Amino acid sequence: MQKSSPAASVLSVHDKSPIPARRPSLISSYLPALPSFPATLSHLLSLLESSLRSKPALLAFLSSFFLLLLLHQILLPKPPSPSAAASASSSPHPTSTHQARTTTRQAADRPRPHSPPVDDRGDETRIFRPYGSAAALFVVYGAYRGGPNTFAVVGLGSKPLYVYGKPNFECYWLPSASAASSKDPDTDTDTDTDTDAPPPIKSKRTYSMLPDYGFGRVYTVVVVNCTFEEDVGTLADQRGGQLVLYATHGDGLGKPAERIVALTEDEHSYNASIYKQPYPYEFLYCGSPLYSNLNAQRIREWIAYHVMFFGPKSHFIFHDAGGMLEDVRAVLEPWKKKGYITIQNVKQTTQYDGYYYNQFLIVNDCLHRTRFMANWTFFFDVDEFMYVGPGTSLRKVLNYHASDTLLSFKQLRMSDALCQFKEPKNDSRWIFEKLVYGEQFRDIKYAVQARGVFATGVHYSQKELRHMQGNIGWVWWPHMHFYHYHNTISKHGKLCQNITNNATTFALAGR
Repeated sequence: MQKSSPAASVLSVHDKSPIPARRPSLISSYLPALPSFPATLSHLLSLLESSLRSKPALLAFLSSFFLLLLLHQILLPKPPSPSAAASASSSPHPTSTHQARTTTRQAADRPRPHSPPVDDRGDETRIFRPYGSAAALFVVYGAYRGGPNTFAVVGLGSKPLYVYGKPNFECYWLPSASAASSKDPDTDTDTDTDTDAPPPIKSKRTYSMLPDYGFGRVYTVVVVNCTFEEDVGTLADQRGGQLVLYATHGDGLGKPAERIVALTEDEHSYNASIYKQPYPYEFLYCGSPLYSNLNAQRIREWIAYHVMFFGPKSHFIFHDAGGMLEDVRAVLEPWKKKGYITIQNVKQTTQYDGYYYNQFLIVNDCLHRTRFMANWTFFFDVDEFMYVGPGTSLRKVLNYHASDTLLSFKQLRMSDALCQFKEPKNDSRWIFEKLVYGEQFRDIKYAVQARGVFATGVHYSQKELRHMQGNIGWVWWPHMHFYHYHNTISKHGKLCQNITNNATTFALAGR
């Protein structure tokens, strides 16, 4: 009797129908392609296929699952045994696995793309690659002689460098023949064959000051003072010369110093008389940069009033930072023709990001430019009006403070929109006579006898930082003060937006 197969025995328990002829299996058709496929595993797969023939869905799922598992186990490379690895390493013909590992190791030894260079200790060294420059070491704006042996150079410098670094300056005076020979004072080398050229003269003392109260932005204001032990450029032959600055970066990186020709004097240009009294003017005004769209009528009122206030021996220096449009120039032109006004174009200051259109730079340059031009130099703005009380005069006040180097006076704040209903006793078209007073706001402006001031600010010079020498005086309130018409010079509409019948003062919020 013929024995039934194990698959037939299993199927007979569940199904009494005759067993159909065996169909070739999809799995079995692929088994011959697997050279190391175990015979027992093939037999089990055939048994499983026969038992689940009656359930096609389950059969399809399990068949796919076992097929994937089987292929994964067969195709996954197995690590060689220790004996095989030893024989492979000693064999003169390494296996393919050994060749793959060798190739992988060699690839790891090759430098990776963008890998940093390696120093002598085997550490990767990162490189910084700078492009462009954020701010200049020093920007020369003006250089002035302050006497036979002293000079001042006014400019801008990178604020982070001057606040956190230690930049340093050295000053040299190069007489004309020496300047032409291009002698380097540090190396004492000379490209010229002129052996009669006098040697450069190093200053006895060089120091820099930062007078902008710490308000600087990208740039801060730097005033360099150069004082020589002997007079320079004042000899009988008056050959002229150059003031040369050597500016170091002060960052400790050994960068070479920058050579800066700050001032050049022609032959016979030195004039000792300009440093002695009497000076050309009694009073001089140094204005801050003018910007924005100014109201020409307000400027007209301001200059007319102050020419009257300071008198015929006065002079006004304005700095145009973009605010002098044609209508403003039109009202200033008559005063310019009369010799009362000098206008300087300072629009290039916008290329150097400093505080308030580089206001501190402008006032310091004006200080040194006009140092020997007037008895007193005043610093205030074009929305501020000077005033002296009844029974006194400007000359009396200043003569009383003749021993003071700096004289401070207080502010009286004015409204920019609140006006009195009644007209002043004297009929006037000047609108600022109609605006009412504000409560006193503690602010000051000042005047100086400029010979004793080396650097200054917008509201005062800092004696504690040795930016000046001498005394600081205060004018008693009734004798002299100034009215501040804040926000009025840029308004082009009506100032009197609100009318009051009786009020003469108003309260300033937050003051």
